[in-house]
Amino acid sequence: MASLGGCEGCRKSVPVDALEARPYPSCADGSDTSEPVVLLQGELRSGPAMRPQGVAESYALLENGCLRILRVHQEWPQGTSDLEIMYDASWLPMRVWRRTLPRNHPDPLTRADVRVYDLRNDPTTMHWRKPSGELELREFRGVRPMAVVASARASLIPWILREELGVDEVADRPVLDIRQQWDEIEAVPLFRVADRYEPDLGRDVRVHTLFGSQAVYTTEEGELLGDLAGMRVEGALDTEAPAAAERYPYDARVMP
Repeated sequence: MASLGGCEGCRKSVPVDALEARPYPSCADGSDTSEPVVLLQGELRSGPAMRPQGVAESYALLENGCLRILRVHQEWPQGTSDLEIMYDASWLPMRVWRRTLPRNHPDPLTRADVRVYDLRNDPTTMHWRKPSGELELREFRGVRPMAVVASARASLIPWILREELGVDEVADRPVLDIRQQWDEIEAVPLFRVADRYEPDLGRDVRVHTLFGSQAVYTTEEGELLGDLAGMRVEGALDTEAPAAAERYPYDARVMP
């Protein structure tokens, strides 16, 4: 596996010398200058059956004029991550900003991994500021992504809302997958399977899966309730929450 790290041709993106840095998304009619409206928001953390423990995720899905914005904060024992995905009014992703920080470091911002993906460019591009401070510019092989999948469970909500799948329906779309170190655009199937009753949630849930196995649970409106791995909405847990990490302001408008 170690040899793959040096196999530039094996990756789904390639380094380039220069990239266009497009402006932060805005609405031509100025409707995005008002206060955003919260569409959905929630907090989840690892339930008693989940391994590893100490994982938490909070999210807010916002409407701001012609824009839809997903903001997510994640914590785990070794680090934290902040994510902002910008969408147009039809839930087509436009821009992604992600910052990953180490925990238990005297100055985490000096070791930040910051990536900005612009899906408005053809091909999709990435500005990547590495923890070393080096800036790398990359272009992705593949067609324009119609969804974004991140380690955050909440990243699936906009895709679920966009597709409005019925039971046993599937949407196989080109997706920007940023769950691993080496991001890629690939075809990913989103399935909706039959609703089911989850005892620890005390209710029926809607179930969507990636690749037929990685299931997330939502309400009919799209509010995230948990996943197959054991994440659960805060209100369903009676265990003590782990100590929260320090949070740092979003600077998603600033290019790395």
